[in-house]
Amino acid sequence: MYRVGVATTWTVCALAAIGTALLGSASGLFWPGPVGPSGVAATLAPYLALAVLAWGCRRHPVLLGIMFAVALVVGGYGLLFFFNDWYWPQPTNPNPWRVWMVPVVIVPQLAVVGVMAVTLLAHRLWSTRRT
Repeated sequence: MYRVGVATTWTVCALAAIGTALLGSASGLFWPGPVGPSGVAATLAPYLALAVLAWGCRRHPVLLGIMFAVALVVGGYGLLFFFNDWYWPQPTNPNPWRVWMVPVVIVPQLAVVGVMAVTLLAHRLWSTRRT
């Protein structure tokens, strides 16, 4: 019934993941040295988690709208940092906080995804307990 909401949320998550992967690869951050495969997986994990949570709330239009807004904010937050790292002039002025960029991006994103997961779980428990 709410396929459009799920599809748009998935599209936002997919575009954010693709953009993050492209910007991280183009800037050299995702090469084997700086981050490694586990860092790349951790960087792309919030988008996958948001897509799964969107599927879980597909029958609730209000929650789906909130999930879409959260996906926009989380994707924009990550893309802001990765675009800044890609745009930074590396040869002339090395980025001093590049080593800390992945935790600065991942921790708030995963915190928001965790809050959304707990909120959806609480809503699910409240709605089933109420009936």
